Amino acid sequence: MAFCSAAREKPIERVTVKEIARLAGYNRTTFYRYFADCSMVLEYMEKMVIDDLLEAVKGNVRERNFDDVFFQSFLDMCQSHKEKLAVLLNDRNRSHFIRQIKEIVIQMSDERVPEPSCENKKHVIMDIYYSGVFSALSEWIQNPDVISAEELLELIKKLFSVWYWPELMDICG
Repeated sequence: MAFCSAAREKPIERVTVKEIARLAGYNRTTFYRYFADCSMVLEYMEKMVIDDLLEAVKGNVRERNFDDVFFQSFLDMCQSHKEKLAVLLNDRNRSHFIRQIKEIVIQMSDERVPEPSCENKKHVIMDIYYSGVFSALSEWIQNPDVISAEELLELIKKLFSVWYWPELMDICG
């Protein structure tokens, strides 16, 4: 994707429509047919990745079924969107991307209205876990030789099963 190539070279705010059009082999008129500006490309890309991620795992989240298939589906989706995730998980975009995912996961998993104190703690726990997972994914995307996909998957699963899920269940039931 031309936008990702340009965004790897410089901050997104400095990526121009002219650059994207040149890299994609299209003219600017074609770009403007679909997007008003470069920030719309980023929003579109973010929505596409989040939609694909949620499609891959939503049944598991709703059913609270966090088996090996859940984690493998998550990693497979991340591998298929590596180029986009490299942009979405950079230092400037990561917190917004994680916040979007967290809000959607909360909507998907909340069948009841929890106590306010539980809700606040839940958000803190989710922030810690998701920030860690997506930071690790970002590092893995940037330096894939440091750890294998299988090792990363095992770390994510272990953190989930040993800390994240027990902690959520402990405070919120």
